[in-house]
Amino acid sequence: GRTEDRGLQVIPGAPPRVSTVQVPRQSPSAEEVLLRVQAAALTATDVQLCQGTLPGWGQSGAFVPGIFFTGKVLSLGKFVHGLRVGELVLGLRPPEADCSGGGYCE
Repeated sequence: GRTEDRGLQVIPGAPPRVSTVQVPRQSPSAEEVLLRVQAAALTATDVQLCQGTLPGWGQSGAFVPGIFFTGKVLSLGKFVHGLRVGELVLGLRPPEADCSGGGYCE
């Protein structure tokens, strides 16, 4: 199978610097779900993250934005219940989460 996906990487600023990068595909941990993202929203919070103006958010390095996204389940961690591989889901990655990966990733 594939070992890398593409992601939209942003370095915050005015204007933000944006590029497409290869992102290593990770196996989900015991409590995580790996998705194939099919769509990601662009929210006001995403814009603030990209501009580096979100109050209380200290991220200055590159990250992949995308707080709200939908996708298809590719694999499940061993403690994940109630989902099936192939199922369509809606996801939310809070801005205070590890901002290295958001919904703007395959």
